[in-house]
Amino acid sequence: MRQYTMNDIPIIGAEEHVRKHVEMYFGPGGACAERIAAALVDTALRAGATRVESKTSEGWSLVQSNVDWLCGHKDRPSKGTPAWEHPTYFPELGANAPRFEVMVAIFSDAAITWTPSTQEPIKGTPAVLDEAMACHPMPPWCQRAVTFRFDGLQT
Repeated sequence: MRQYTMNDIPIIGAEEHVRKHVEMYFGPGGACAERIAAALVDTALRAGATRVESKTSEGWSLVQSNVDWLCGHKDRPSKGTPAWEHPTYFPELGANAPRFEVMVAIFSDAAITWTPSTQEPIKGTPAVLDEAMACHPMPPWCQRAVTFRFDGLQT
């Protein structure tokens, strides 16, 4: 019987894994802006939000919540960007359920998240991100917003 070592296991990045196995995360219909936005809405609601709005405008998808579902949640550090960098799990969504913030980074060509006091670029050039902010001003009740432009690229 062959003995396997760590050298026998190929290491691939999160984006490559998700794009190769998109059906694991989205089912047979694949990834789309509406599914990603719906998953963000569900995440915000399960993290305690009582008001969440999702809309599309000028090619941008937007999710706004009255609760900052990223910071202050027990599975999210208060600083940094791990939610956008690699898949993490969110037990409130069910057994082995992933958080979908990373899908924003993987399937968009531009994305930004912001709170009343911070802006965190996720992907894209400053000019494009300024366009996103201009298209979607933050209402007074909002504590976290995410806007992204879906690129639709799948492998």
